[in-house]
Amino acid sequence: MENYEQIRKQNEAKRKAAAISNRKRLKAETVHGIDDLLKVISSIHFDAVEGLQWGGEIRLSINDLSNLKKHGDELAKAFKLEGGEA
Repeated sequence: MENYEQIRKQNEAKRKAAAISNRKRLKAETVHGIDDLLKVISSIHFDAVEGLQWGGEIRLSINDLSNLKKHGDELAKAFKLEGGEA
């Protein structure tokens, strides 16, 4: 069991080092865009899971959907070679 814990800690350290390296290579605006997009995705996931657990329905916030499109477009603009929306 101790060996498993040691391997898990080593893998987590590698993952964090890779994440830090990736964040340093990107522009600050792109990193913030990714963070914002991940927050919206997490919120949508939480709302969907909670809705299924308590009401049997998937409920989505119109604000979350709006933010998903907005942040997705900003991120696409940072990575796409052509103009236009995602």
